[in-house]
Amino acid sequence: MSILVDEGTRLCTSGITGREGTFHSLRNREYGTQVVAGVTPGKGGQDVEGIPVFNTFHAAVEQAKPGDIIVITTTSPNGDGAFGELLATSLAARGVRGLIMGAGLRDTRELREMDFPAWTAHVSAQGTVKETPGAVNVPVTLGGQTIRPGDAIVADDDGVCVVPRLDVARAATASEARIAKEDANRKQLADGGLGLDMYGLRPKLAKVDYISYAEYVRRAGEGA
Repeated sequence: MSILVDEGTRLCTSGITGREGTFHSLRNREYGTQVVAGVTPGKGGQDVEGIPVFNTFHAAVEQAKPGDIIVITTTSPNGDGAFGELLATSLAARGVRGLIMGAGLRDTRELREMDFPAWTAHVSAQGTVKETPGAVNVPVTLGGQTIRPGDAIVADDDGVCVVPRLDVARAATASEARIAKEDANRKQLADGGLGLDMYGLRPKLAKVDYISYAEYVRRAGEGA
């Protein structure tokens, strides 16, 4: 399954009332990102230049719209299960398409059964508390990659990759060409072709003591 974070994605900033949260939220709004809400414990009911502030992420969930993607990172390494079935149920009910997070999740069986796509760095039964503020709709770093609001996210069973928004069209064209090439290769292999010939590997093997299986059996039989 693949999910896309694009210019239509609506983001919520954790810690929006802090200096960094305010700065990045307003900069991203100028960039064109839809910053729809912010979260800072104890600041619920306020606003930051028209952006409503809520006390917890749970309160901000009500701002989510169908098609939204939630991308979360933490300010320090954390493998605890911060996301689980109940929050996924709430997000799914609002049409959220998936979650990507640098921390951990729990309730993996339930998440599979409800078919809610989530990619995280860890799986842990250890839950978390609901006290620390954060930021929404700001650039985050996961797996050594910087993800900015509006970037494309492609995720499947093998992992997650990010494509900068301005490179999406070029990446899509290159992907289509790669798919066409692999379709052709797959047909050749299914018809009995060998990768040694298809990929031009025989000249490289000529430089090493490469023998066929039949030759190996012959030599083994002769005690060579």
